[in-house]
Amino acid sequence: MDISLKILIVEDLLTDVVINRHELKRSGIIFADLVVETKEAYLEALETFKPDIILSDYALPHFNGMTALKLRNELYPSVPFILVTGSTNEEIAVECMKTGADDYLIKGNLNRLGQAIQSAIEKKVLIRKKEETEKSLQESELKYRKIFENIQDVFYQVDTEGRIIEISPSIVRYSGYTREELIGRPVVELYLNPAERDQLMNLLHVQGSAQDYDIQLKTKDGLIRWASLNIHIHFDSSGKPTGIEGSLRDITERKKAEEALKESEEKFRNLAESSPYAIMIYQDDQWVYSNPAGEKISGYTAAELFRMRFWEIVADEFKDKVIEYGKKRQRGEDVKSSYELRIIRKDGDYKWAYLTGTTTHYLGKAAGLISIVDITELKQMELELKTAMEKAMESDRLKSAFLANMSHEIRTPMNAILGFSELIGQPVDMPTKLTTLRRFKLTTFRQVA
Repeated sequence: MDISLKILIVEDLLTDVVINRHELKRSGIIFADLVVETKEAYLEALETFKPDIILSDYALPHFNGMTALKLRNELYPSVPFILVTGSTNEEIAVECMKTGADDYLIKGNLNRLGQAIQSAIEKKVLIRKKEETEKSLQESELKYRKIFENIQDVFYQVDTEGRIIEISPSIVRYSGYTREELIGRPVVELYLNPAERDQLMNLLHVQGSAQDYDIQLKTKDGLIRWASLNIHIHFDSSGKPTGIEGSLRDITERKKAEEALKESEEKFRNLAESSPYAIMIYQDDQWVYSNPAGEKISGYTAAELFRMRFWEIVADEFKDKVIEYGKKRQRGEDVKSSYELRIIRKDGDYKWAYLTGTTTHYLGKAAGLISIVDITELKQMELELKTAMEKAMESDRLKSAFLANMSHEIRTPMNAILGFSELIGQPVDMPTKLTTLRRFKLTTFRQVA
């Protein structure tokens, strides 16, 4: 042997120790030994010397081989033990072998000592490997047993008769049934609709397996739960079908969420389809949804819009702003929510529009959601009102100028008349009554003027 062995020799006679060493060297064994002859020394050597093999005499003055063997069994059972004794008593040999000795040699015949040591060590190596393998298997089994019992998915096996032969204990969380209650029961009893089981079996006979196959199951309390199956037909080593195995996952909450989402989408679609205002969604710069009002205001069909980028219907003077705001919405950034712009219809006509936008999620990704109101008529009314106001203001200005001019033209000759009337009103030698009458008429004239 090429590996140096540590050999613990339990012997009280030096001559026997020398014989043992000679035979070991003759066998080509490389070794280091330690000789003990008492129980105390033996126990200490087991702990500190840590031998690879033990060679022990049967009878010693203060110790014996059987006791040494039993201590080995108790403390270091993996260390090979060979009994070397001068006794030829077969009963002793049988007793030692039954107790656990790896071999039994007579001192007068040590020719096979080297072979016995090699065989004992190889035997122990095999035993050690077997124990390590078994330990590893036990640990692995325990590990996978814990996974099997606690995994979210439920593993199960059904035989060719449709009866459950194995199922994860975690099934109790979903169905209310324990594993023990389900073993041996027909699996069809768990189906809400037994016809689904027939459909599944037909699929398996054609494809051999099924992935993400949704079914409805009944719980112990009579409730309904959705499950997704991943199963296949199981075959034995000869290729004969032995049943079905696979896993199921409780997807009840997912189904509820899908149903709620479906209802929400249906409400949105009904609202959008009946809205008089354009409602449109764009994602990754492309239109992905338009209601009929969006088709009407743009002049494009939904199919045509879906091939266009969202800014292609925008007038040039507003295009940069629309691109900037639209891309920010797709990134979920805050932008101005409402503004006016002009759009270009398919027929080339321009429309004024009032746009209100926000960020939403469409098919799991950020998108821009906008509503567009046609304000072309309102803009035309504003323009007409502005024109009317400008005309009214111009008319008012002309009126003021006319009145000012007329006032000037009228007052110029009247000033001469008024001045002349003053002269006429001067007193002269006339009868008093005449003078009074003239003054009255002149006063009245001035007031009229």
